[in-house]
Amino acid sequence: MGRFCTEQGHQLSPGTRHRHSKRGRGLCGWDGCHDEAGERYYCLDHRQREAARQKAEKDASATDAEKEQAQDAACRVMDFLGEFGWPVPVSIDSGNGAHLVYRVDLPNSPHSQALLRGVLNRLAGLFDTAAAKVDTSVHNASRIAKLPGTWACKGEHSRERPHRLCRLLYVPEPIE
Repeated sequence: MGRFCTEQGHQLSPGTRHRHSKRGRGLCGWDGCHDEAGERYYCLDHRQREAARQKAEKDASATDAEKEQAQDAACRVMDFLGEFGWPVPVSIDSGNGAHLVYRVDLPNSPHSQALLRGVLNRLAGLFDTAAAKVDTSVHNASRIAKLPGTWACKGEHSRERPHRLCRLLYVPEPIE
């Protein structure tokens, strides 16, 4: 399957106006927070654990080893969810970790947000390690995310902590 940027898929209400993300440097997304009609894709974000890094490195790209640990965690989560009947997700190399994108059909409601937050918190409880974690903050529909084909440019580029391309690794046929 390979190693694992994120593209959050949302169904938008007619007439919704969006402002393009002003964060720049490789981020593509929309921040029309409260107008979205519902979740269509659910992204599980796996990344290096910043607490395990030096203070000066917290706002920097992952090392190759940190990225690999995050991708290994994503593989364990994918296998675990597969045992419960979850379909094979879209797998994305975020540049600094991994994203698993699952198709869902939920309204944009407090109940759906609580459900998604609960899933993330449970997965974090089961799979977080000293080196890698499930990002539990990506439960809301307005989450801005990197788009495959853009660059992950966290901090200064260096040989040890390079900027990397966000890319699709696997897209199942069909996306279930």
